[in-house]
Amino acid sequence: MKPFRLLSNPVIIAGVFLCGLTADALITGSQLSRVTEIAVYALYGMGLNLMLGYTGLVAFGASMFFGTAGYAAALFTKYAIPGEFAALAAAVLFCISIGLALGLIILLRRGLYFSLLTLAGSQIAFEIAFNWTDLTGGENGLQNVERVYFPSSVPFHVFVLVVVLACMWLMWALVHSPYGRTLQAIRDDEDRTKSLGYDTYLTKLSIFTVSGAFIAVAGGLLVLQIKGVYANNLSWQHSGDALLMTVLGGIHHFLGPLWGAVVFVFLEEWLSVATDNWWLFFGPIIVVLALIAPEGMQGLALKAFGRSRDTLVSGNIPPRSDRKAAKVVPVSAGKGLSGRTLLEVRNLSKNFGAIVTANDISISIADVGLHSLIGPNGAGKTTFFNMLDGQLPPSSGSLIFDGADITGAKVHTRARLGISRSFQIVRIFKRLTVFENVRIAVQATSDKRRVFWRNAYGLHEINNRTWDVLAEVGLEDKAALVCDRLAHGEKRLLEIAMAISGDSRLLLLDEPLAGL
Repeated sequence: MKPFRLLSNPVIIAGVFLCGLTADALITGSQLSRVTEIAVYALYGMGLNLMLGYTGLVAFGASMFFGTAGYAAALFTKYAIPGEFAALAAAVLFCISIGLALGLIILLRRGLYFSLLTLAGSQIAFEIAFNWTDLTGGENGLQNVERVYFPSSVPFHVFVLVVVLACMWLMWALVHSPYGRTLQAIRDDEDRTKSLGYDTYLTKLSIFTVSGAFIAVAGGLLVLQIKGVYANNLSWQHSGDALLMTVLGGIHHFLGPLWGAVVFVFLEEWLSVATDNWWLFFGPIIVVLALIAPEGMQGLALKAFGRSRDTLVSGNIPPRSDRKAAKVVPVSAGKGLSGRTLLEVRNLSKNFGAIVTANDISISIADVGLHSLIGPNGAGKTTFFNMLDGQLPPSSGSLIFDGADITGAKVHTRARLGISRSFQIVRIFKRLTVFENVRIAVQATSDKRRVFWRNAYGLHEINNRTWDVLAEVGLEDKAALVCDRLAHGEKRLLEIAMAISGDSRLLLLDEPLAGL
C-alpha cells in the first residue's frame, strides 16, 4: 500500500488523533479518563452506525446492548472468571444472544416501528436492571469491578485504545466485503435489493447482531474504566447519546461518530462545570449544528474543501482490465433452450378490496422468445409484474416456474431462480456509484455474496462481469459517478444494466424505454 493511501485510511487517522489527545493529556496533566471515554463512545457510535449509516436501521434503543453488556461483564468478572479479557468476551457473547433473539422479532417491522421496538427493549432491560436488586444491585448498581491485568489508568488507557482501534479495523474491513457492501443497498432501497436476490431479513438480522457485538465491547470497556455498572446506561434518556454523537459527526462518514464523541464529551464537561442546567445551552448548540451541517461535522468540513461524497467506504473503484468487453447476455442463453414452457400463469387475479387490477390471467411463456404486455395506464401491467416477481401476493391463482410452484415464494427466492426485472419508476441505489450498483447486482448471483472476510473489489471475476455490463449499456465512462448525478436516461440504462447482470432466465422490463 502506498504511503499516502495508508495515511488516508480512517483507522490510521483515528489512531493518530486519539494518540494525539493522549499525549496532550499526559503533557498538560488533564484528565486521561476523558480521552478514554471519547474512545469508548466513538466505538459505541461506530457500532450503532453499522445499523444507522450503513443499513438505514434507526435504532433508538442501542443502549440495550451497551447497558446489558456492562452487567454481563461485571457479573462475569465478579462471580466467574476475573479479568478484562473474560469480561469483554462475556459481554460480546451475551449481546450476540440478545441480538439474535430480539432481532428475530424486532426486524419483522421497519421504519418507526423498528425504532420504537428497540427503544422498548432498552426500557425493559432498564426496568429489570433497576428492580432486580439481588442480581444487579438495583439503584446502587454493581461496584468494585476488578481490573486484573491493567489496574492503573495509563496501561488501561493503552489497552482501550488498542481494543477500540482493532474493532475499527474490523468494521472497516467488514464494510468493504461483499456482505458489507450489500448493507448500503438495503439502506437505499430494501425492496430493490430483494429483487436482485438478497435475503434482506437475514442480512439485517446479522448486522443487528454484529452491531450489538461491537457496542458490547464499548459497554464492557466503560464498566472496566469506571469499575462499576449502573442501570442509567440502559435508560431511555441515555439511548439518545450515541445516536446524537453519530448524527453530529455525520452518519454517512466512517469517522463521524468519533468527531461527534469528541464534541459531546468535551461540551458536556465544560457546560456541566459552568451550570447545572447545561442542557439548556447544549440543546441550542445541537440545533445550530444540525441546521448548518445536516451531513454532520465531517460532511461540513468536506464541503468546505469542495468535496461532498460519503466516506463510509473507500472512494475508489477497481480498474478496467485490458481485455475486450464481452457481449452481455443472460448466462443461461443458448444452453438447452428448446421453446418449452418456462413460466405458466394459471388464473391469476389481484384485487384491492372492491378494486380488481388483474382478473383471471392465464398465459404460458417459453424459455426463449419476446413478449409484450400492452394496455393503457392503470390497466394493471405493473401489478401483474409485481405478482410475477413476488412484490405482491395474488388474490387467487398460481405461478409455475420451470415446473415448480412459486406462488408463495419470496422475492429473493424468485430472483435466484432467474426472474429478473426493471421497474416502471427507476429504482437504483442513489448514494452508490454506477459501478457499485451493477457490481451488487452481479454479486447477487455469486456464491461469494455472503463473504465478509475479503474485499469486494478483490473479486476479479465479479469486477470484470460488472465492467462488461457497463460497456454493453454505454455507461463505462460513468462508472465512478454517484448515481444521483446521472441524467434520467442514464439512470434508466443503469437499471437495465442491473436487470441483465445476473443469470436471468425470465427478464421482466417495465416500460424500459421511458425517458430514452
